[in-house]
Amino acid sequence: MSRNPTRFDITRALFVGATAGLAASFVMNVFQEAVEHFGPDDGGDDSGAEPATVQAAEGLASMVGADLPKAFRPAAGSAIHYAFGAMLGAGYAVMAEYEPRAAAGAGAGFGVTTAIVMDEAAVPAAGLSDAPWTFPLGTHAYALVSHLVFGMTVDAVRRGLYRAMLRVRF
Repeated sequence: MSRNPTRFDITRALFVGATAGLAASFVMNVFQEAVEHFGPDDGGDDSGAEPATVQAAEGLASMVGADLPKAFRPAAGSAIHYAFGAMLGAGYAVMAEYEPRAAAGAGAGFGVTTAIVMDEAAVPAAGLSDAPWTFPLGTHAYALVSHLVFGMTVDAVRRGLYRAMLRVRF
């Protein structure tokens, strides 16, 4: 059952969703670092290429006529990762305001969709990674589980923030 949210509902959803997206980006990073300790096939790209987030940061810098110093590349890549997580979280929360069924599955559907759209389509289409069929199945599974962690964390934090706001009559 969809509804017609007010401007306040949308503004609140943007704030809550962006906050949830930041938290979920952090949890996703922690998850990925933990998985790296389980073996050599961590789903990473062994080609020596910069991570997609770093490549995106370099692309943004060059668009404004700047050169991204090598020392700043990891931080710039993290900034891209967190900014994108906040944006995705905000979008998810607004979507859930309009159509509460979008939040069914505790964010799992959102996580799977994010993995498919971003890792399998948008990132390769932008030239930030090789084509999906060039990666082993384990890499796809790693990305899918990482994005499930992201999506489910966004949903859990979003719901928790809404509950907290109700308690303080925000």
